[in-house]
Amino acid sequence: MSGIDRLTAKNSAIASVLHMTQDSIAIIERKNSSWFYTYMNESMKDQYGDQTGKEIVQAQSYLLGTQLSLAVEEADKEVTAEPQCFSWSYHEAFLHQVEKSKTYLITVKTLPRTLSVDVIGDTPYEALVEMSPDSIFVYDHLDRIVYVNNAALRLLGALEKTDIIGKNIGVLFVDEHQSRGRIISQSKSPSLVERQIRRFDGRLVDVELNSGLIVRGNRELTQITCRNVTERRRQLNELKEMAYYDQLTQVYNRRYFFDQLQREIENTDENSSLLSVLFIDLDNFKEINDHYGHQIGDEVLIIFTKRVKQMLRVTDTFSRLGGDEFVVILSNLKSTEVPPRIADRMMEKIIQPITINGFTLFISVSIGIASYPEHGGNLEMLMTNADHALYEAKKKGRKCIEVYRM
Repeated sequence: MSGIDRLTAKNSAIASVLHMTQDSIAIIERKNSSWFYTYMNESMKDQYGDQTGKEIVQAQSYLLGTQLSLAVEEADKEVTAEPQCFSWSYHEAFLHQVEKSKTYLITVKTLPRTLSVDVIGDTPYEALVEMSPDSIFVYDHLDRIVYVNNAALRLLGALEKTDIIGKNIGVLFVDEHQSRGRIISQSKSPSLVERQIRRFDGRLVDVELNSGLIVRGNRELTQITCRNVTERRRQLNELKEMAYYDQLTQVYNRRYFFDQLQREIENTDENSSLLSVLFIDLDNFKEINDHYGHQIGDEVLIIFTKRVKQMLRVTDTFSRLGGDEFVVILSNLKSTEVPPRIADRMMEKIIQPITINGFTLFISVSIGIASYPEHGGNLEMLMTNADHALYEAKKKGRKCIEVYRM
């Protein structure tokens, strides 16, 4: 069996690494004076299509294939010809794809001419997993860790591999019951699972992982490949906040409000409780903007929202629909008499004088109240009737609270 065949044989430990990593990896062999793809992992196939067996200058565009050939030739110059010696030549190159205006950073590592069998602990396996940016854990049928790479040490904040080897794989994960033994995917494209790992210093790290079986002789081992996604998760959370929060006032925006109102209506049906919508409009806010400027107008909105939030429960939802229009969802109520009392206390807080840049301003609001299911059996009707109540409040001279009347 050739070295490449050993690398990619079924149940090979190295093949498992190649299969599960999210990095795009291909193996290229020289035939006469040309280089051919002899293996692509699933990530590489997903990105470029299955080019196995093709010459690299034919698989890619001529320019990209030529650049890749030159990078491979450069790395191949340094490879050892000694069959007993195992070492990697290493070369990095930037490839420019003109037609798609993309630039790729590739790493070329050249294997020696002869490879030994890749049992755990043999040099080829260790060299490959140490090259991987992913954290790799291998454990036995008793869930005891028998091998880790250096990336796993960094992930856990450990100093030595002996700090990890021998431990139960389950103790690393926050959700131990679901994480122990056999998060196994033997499908062609392994599905990714998200978990949290507890570092040695106690900090939690979000990881994306997949796993697979490695069969060596009469030993069945499981190999887990983890990638730290904590930073990516943080960025996604920031994007989510931007999608659901009003950037000026830092209360929920229109999009979140309507999603949440629908959820609250469904919860109200299940719990046989009540909910109310308070539709709030700042009185004469345009005059404040026109007289004092938009900067002070923005400060007024910020102070107003802070005052309203002080009067609400954690379970209530406060959102800005746009401009000077705001809404509050009061959920899990026992009586329709509660919302007007809350609105009264809210009004007392809101009308307190505001001092900004030496100016003293007085604001007030009009509030329309509609309750579910009494004043509307669905979201649209409830909002329409809350708007009608707000209109009646404004007709009565503003600084007024009005409950919808059938």
